[in-house]
This record gives sequence, C-alpha cells and structure tokens, in this order.
Amino acid sequence: MKNVRFLSIVVLSGLIALFSASSQFLYAECQEDLNPETQIELKKDLGLRSQYGLPANHKVLKHQFDVRKYTLNVTPDLDTGFIDAIVTIKSKSTKNGLKKVRFNFVGDWEIKKVTVDGADINWKHNGAVLTAKLGKRVDNEGEFVIEVRYSGIPARDPYGLGGERYQTFNIKDGVHAFTFFQPFSARYFFPCFDEPSDKAEEGCELTITAPEDLTAVSNGLLESVKNEGDNRVFHYRHQYPIATYLIAFVIGPYEIINDQFRKIPIEYYAYPELVEDTRERFARTPDMLNCFTELFGEYPFEKYSLVIVPVSSLYGMEHQTMTIINDKAITHTSNFDTVLAHELSHHWWGDSVTIEDYREIWLNEGFATYCQFLWGEYYFGQGYTDSRMVGWRELFLEDELSQTLPIVVPDYDMENMFSHIPYGKAAYVLYMLHKELGNKKFINGLKEYYRRHAYGNVTTSDFVDAMEWVSGRELDAFFQGWIYGTGHPVYEISSYYTKLDGQLKSVVTVHQAQANPTTFAMTLPIDPDGDGPAGIMRQYVEGRWCQFEVDVSAQGGAATISDSPPLLLTSKQVDYPEPVITSVPKSDLVVGKTSKVKIKGANFTPVTRVRLSKKNIGIDSFSVSKSGNKIRLKLSVPADMKPGPVDLTLTNPDGDSVKKPKALRVTKSK
Repeated sequence: MKNVRFLSIVVLSGLIALFSASSQFLYAECQEDLNPETQIELKKDLGLRSQYGLPANHKVLKHQFDVRKYTLNVTPDLDTGFIDAIVTIKSKSTKNGLKKVRFNFVGDWEIKKVTVDGADINWKHNGAVLTAKLGKRVDNEGEFVIEVRYSGIPARDPYGLGGERYQTFNIKDGVHAFTFFQPFSARYFFPCFDEPSDKAEEGCELTITAPEDLTAVSNGLLESVKNEGDNRVFHYRHQYPIATYLIAFVIGPYEIINDQFRKIPIEYYAYPELVEDTRERFARTPDMLNCFTELFGEYPFEKYSLVIVPVSSLYGMEHQTMTIINDKAITHTSNFDTVLAHELSHHWWGDSVTIEDYREIWLNEGFATYCQFLWGEYYFGQGYTDSRMVGWRELFLEDELSQTLPIVVPDYDMENMFSHIPYGKAAYVLYMLHKELGNKKFINGLKEYYRRHAYGNVTTSDFVDAMEWVSGRELDAFFQGWIYGTGHPVYEISSYYTKLDGQLKSVVTVHQAQANPTTFAMTLPIDPDGDGPAGIMRQYVEGRWCQFEVDVSAQGGAATISDSPPLLLTSKQVDYPEPVITSVPKSDLVVGKTSKVKIKGANFTPVTRVRLSKKNIGIDSFSVSKSGNKIRLKLSVPADMKPGPVDLTLTNPDGDSVKKPKALRVTKSK
C-alpha cells in the first residue's frame, strides 16, 4: 500500500506520483461515528489509537482457533451505505475443550442470528467484540462453522489519519463502492479474527449483489453471475491463504479489458470513457509480472486484476489478486508505472508472504518500495537505482523522523507505522543489503525467502535466516543497526603510511562518530590512498572503531570513503591531535595479579593502541574518559614474569605516538 506521508521522498525521486490525502470525497452515512457506548467498549476491548482518544497499544484477542475460510454474502445500498450481510467462518480448534470464540466486530450492528454448524447458540456483542458460545466442546483439530447474519452501516475507521483511503466502506454517486480494510478495518465490516497472523488457509468466497447495470469484482475467480430482479449477483471464489486486510470487493460501471501473462488471466477494470487510456496505462503489467517472476518465483495466485476507483488521494492497494488504483493514474500526466510495480510486487511480499505482526510492516512496504527500483533496473537498465538513490540519501540524512524511529516500529502507533521509514528508509536498507551481498546472492536470498514462506507468515528473523543461509554470512550486526536501530552512521576516516617487512601500507582508521547509540555494520567503499575510483576497495566495518592495513605501491593522499554507490551515511577526513602523557601515578604491577592503572594527559579520545615494552602483560580492559584526558587500564602480569621497568606507548589513528619510558614497574609484591 502507498502511504501519503511518503510524499516528500517520492516527489524528490520522481518515482511515485502521490498527492495529499485531504479528501474532497462525499462521505455517505456509512461513515457515521460509533455511539458513545460502543466507543467505551472499543476502548476497553481493543485499546486502539483513534479519533476517540484511545491509547496506542493494540490488544490482540485471545485466540484458540485457526480460521480456515471466510465466506461473505453482502448486499449494499449504494445510496446510504447500509448493508445486509451473512458471514460464514470455518475454523479449527487449537486446544482441547474449546467452548467459546471471540471475533473482532466493531460497530452498532443489528445481529439477527448466530449459529454454529447450523444450530442456534448464545452470543454477545459489545460493539467491539462478538463472543459466540459453541454449544459444545471442540477438541484440538476439531472443525466448526459459525454463521452470522447482520445488517447496518459500517462505522468510521478508528485510526483518524484522514483521507478516504482509511475508510472501511467507500461509496460515491450511487454507482461506485469499494472496501478498504488495511490494517485493522475488516472488523468494521464483518466478524473476523482481524490479525495478519491467522490467514484463512482455504481462502475466501464473496457474493456481492449489485445493481444490474454495474459490475462487482472481488478476490479470486468469478464463479457465476446471476440476474435477480433489478440486480446482478456476482460470486467469486479464492482458494489461496488470505489475511483479513486483503479481502475486498469493488462495485462500479466498468468495462473489462482482458490481458494475459503466461497462463495467468489479467483484467483491467476501466470506466467506459477511459477504456483506451486504461489499456495504454496498464499495458506493461505483463512485463512487470515477468520481471518479478524471474526475480522471486512464480506469480502466486490464479489471476491479477487492476481496478480503478474514484478517490481524491492518489494511491493503490494490493488486495489479493485485485489491486485498486486511483483513477487519476489514468488521467494524470505522470508515469504511474512505479505505483503499479509497487502494488503488483505486494502479491509476493505481503499477500503471499504475510507479516506475522504489523509492527514489522517493513517486510511488506519496504520490499514493495524497493521492487519499484528492481522494476526500474529491469525496464530502464543498469544504473537506474544508483542514480536515484543520490536524492533519497540527502532526504533521509536530513529527516528527523529517520533519526529517531527504527524500521521495525516498537508499538502500534499508526501514524509511525505507516510513515516513510518502513517504506522509503527500509527500501534504502534493502538497496544497501543488495550492495553488501552482491546481485546474485541478494536475488537468490529473496528467492529462498519466498520459497520458504510462500502463503505463510513471517518476521524479520525469517528474512535474516534466508539471507544468511544463501550468503554464508552472519548478518545480525547489519540488521541490528539498520532495522532495529535508528539514524545513520557518521564516519570519521583517518590514515597514515608505514612500512612493515619492506611493504608500504596505508593504515586506515574508521570511527563511527554519530551521537546516536546505534552502531552500524556494513561494507564501505574505501579509497585507501586518495588515488580515485581505480583504487577503491571494499572493507567491512563494524563497531565504533575499526582499523585495517592496505598494501599500496606508493605514498599518496589520505584515505576517503567513496561516494559511489550512494550509501546512507556521511563521512569526513580527520587529522587527530597527537596524544600527550603528563603523568602516570605510581602503579606497581604485581607478578601473577591484575592491577589497575590510570594515565593522565590530553588528546586520548582517539587513542586506538596501547603498547607495553613487556609484551606478555595482558591488557584486560582499556577505557578513555569523555573529556579525553584520562585512560584507565587493567593489566594482568604472568606469574613467571621477571620484575623490572615497563615502557608505555600510546598511538592514535593517525600513527602519532607518545612514549613514556619506565612508566610502570613489575614487582613481586606490593
């Protein structure tokens, strides 16, 4: 799904045509607020942040069953938004002796009847949760079918983010209607367990009654169309696992344009006056399917539809097998290929491979955003992504939210969950992982990740495991900094030349100087002697301080971090001042024991090496005060060491040293 908070990034990059979500949409009565009693129950049972002043924590219902299939029969009134509906939920118990189940179901509904396996049961609805007593005990793996008959007007979406994209049920002019359930709004339309972690493994069926001159489209394949008086009844069946937020239907005055990719039918639902424009705008869809099939694996479902809808904010939504796209994608002058590529790629990343928890939404949105670049590389050629990341980098380096918010969001705060961090910054991190591993390992890692988890649920650790398995590398440090940490690295780089065993070397030190406590691990393009692009090497850098030696043929300039590829970092060359030792308070080092030593002086902050003339003395710990004028050491002396004086040498990253002869003394005892 595209998010409007991503606007500044996509305008800068020229990749995504999104505009403000401020709505000129004429909301129907279906957007009425919940009554006060229901608001109280919603606060108590769900704990959702919303326009009702609810807290940010999100409460997941106790869940002792596994939904197998949702079947929804709905007759909407396109003038008022009122719906008559029947939902059938096929489930399986995950415990012995299951007696009751709870479903998310928000609103002031008239519930007419609830049955289990055809028998009437006792039930309770508090405006937020429907509790159904099964009338029998169901043991582990036992199946049961609950049917709920109800009617009413779907309430306003709870999150209060603005714009019609977050309305559960959108209707306009009596001829257009569509649902939008991401992230937790299916519960505002039908009873369900409204979490992505429980996908309905057997899919869903939707039967939609629409006026005879309109067309309804939904998930899966059209099984039948029947005439009933002045209406037509459309029956769709989808037989693949599906999360509640991906179930949807659309009604409108459409003409269908048929296309195909291999054996996959493709449908474009166009307004009659925009048929040729729609055909032209969507013409590259088969090419996109070919691109992503080559990169990730076979398209996972039985069809693909693109349906235009009339809303004021420009976005798309990847309902499973059926992407809805704002009709301005057809009439606007901008190229919307990146929007189309984003939503199509979600059918791998989000629809087939589905997040376990919405706090890890980056596994959907970061992937789909990066897929826009993968499509660009496929269609426009090599170098497309690198050239566009230059502008993205400047934006994220200056972005305050990027400095404080991790990509895996720590709670269910909806505003941050759908910010540009799990979209754009996450895509940037995938770009850097691509550079880190190389094209072959990165793409093979995506294929392996998809192979392992198609039609299932995932967390970040599942992605890390697949990438580590394919690359043969441990990537925990990379992901810890970039996905769970905040901000970006600020590198200081310094260097000096020395000769060791006849070989001239550039000794390079890289220091992560960002105030942020996050440290980053990544491979940097290092120019060790300022020789330019021909001499650039790849060096893995981890931790606050990293020092390494590079063989060079001649003494040149100072080392630098190259600007190509455009990684998300800043860097500068530094020349550290020489360290100064003013005193070493008398500290006898006792044979066979560990002693503490304090060194006083100046310019100690960049000191990276301590040397003692008696090489067998162990340096157990080494710390520098914040002011940089004290060093504390813990030194352990072997039991067989002879007493005598010890010279102390401190060296900074530039190779500048200060030596204090006989600074310490080894003794047999104090």
